[in-house]
Amino acid sequence: MDLSRYSNELRDLFITLCKIPAQTEHEDERAGFIANWYAENGLLNFEIDNAGNVLYYFGVKSYNPVHIITAHMDTVFPADTVLKPRIDDDVLYCPGSGDNTANLAIMMLCVKYLTEIGYEGSTGLIFAADICEEGLGNLKGVTEILNEYGARVEQMVSVDLAYGTIIAEAVGSKRYEISVSTKGGHAFHDFGNPNAIAIASKLISALYEQPLPEAGVVTYNVGQISGGTGVNVIAQNATFLYEFRSINAELINVLDENLSLALIEHQEENVNIECKLLGERPCQGKVDADKQQFLLDRIKNAYALSGWTEAGYGTEITVIPGSTDCNASLARGIPSACFGLAYSEGHHTLNEFTRLDSLIPGLETLINFVLDDNL
Repeated sequence: MDLSRYSNELRDLFITLCKIPAQTEHEDERAGFIANWYAENGLLNFEIDNAGNVLYYFGVKSYNPVHIITAHMDTVFPADTVLKPRIDDDVLYCPGSGDNTANLAIMMLCVKYLTEIGYEGSTGLIFAADICEEGLGNLKGVTEILNEYGARVEQMVSVDLAYGTIIAEAVGSKRYEISVSTKGGHAFHDFGNPNAIAIASKLISALYEQPLPEAGVVTYNVGQISGGTGVNVIAQNATFLYEFRSINAELINVLDENLSLALIEHQEENVNIECKLLGERPCQGKVDADKQQFLLDRIKNAYALSGWTEAGYGTEITVIPGSTDCNASLARGIPSACFGLAYSEGHHTLNEFTRLDSLIPGLETLINFVLDDNL
């Protein structure tokens, strides 16, 4: 498959998208650009839905089954992050380039290619540039789409992260904000009053010393802490963010119970502890094993038929559990998997980079997947 005619266009689109900020829950500018790009290229079968996703349709009718391909628009970086793509030796350096701007650009060019060849599949196909995949977005975008199409959704894939990794099992999670408040006071005259920071520290230590279930895999993390007003002030307030993850819903419940017990045990007189659920991602539901394996084989075959080997990336494919848009569909029992289309590293860091020569092989991979006779 010769896609060289798209090389410059895809590179330019990717670079342009990298410059558009897309903080979670603030993807409007990027969504507007995508809609305008579709329109300017004569790709008119799109809409922006109520959630802010940009949806492009092939053969979607009011009654037929649908397959969904998503690429999330949002990045983890705040709005004031400097987004100035720098190219050095055919490598583009920019925050958010690999997660998930490269995959987004490739998906858009795939829509253009399929339109140009007059693609018609045996089911409806939706390409979704979706919102709120990262952080506390809680998969709002893809959940809106799944709610809209319900039982009609037969399959979903997400293009995300880097080439060579397939995420085919959902890692669920819960995220909490835990706040401690006390009377506080002067560090000398009121010494002995409860200190919110000290209590929060004890609570964090207890969470890190909790007994973990013997079966399965669980992780937990305190990622941010704040509080107090000065070195000579008994802190009145302290807040920290806490999350835990597992591939097993029962183990998520165990860590939830451990948290509840720890909160009770650290409650003291003249101390108030509040725990607020910020976000939750579901674990995997009951998915037909044969259909799931069939989907994974199609993805691997799409990789094998593309130009990855010629581009120098090798052929090794890794299948792992993870937390992606596919959590929402796997939780509903829909065969789903996430796979990357560009060579990138340094995700979620300011040093993130993507190899530009991987974009066309990535486009070929996605086209191969869509044009599989079994779609």
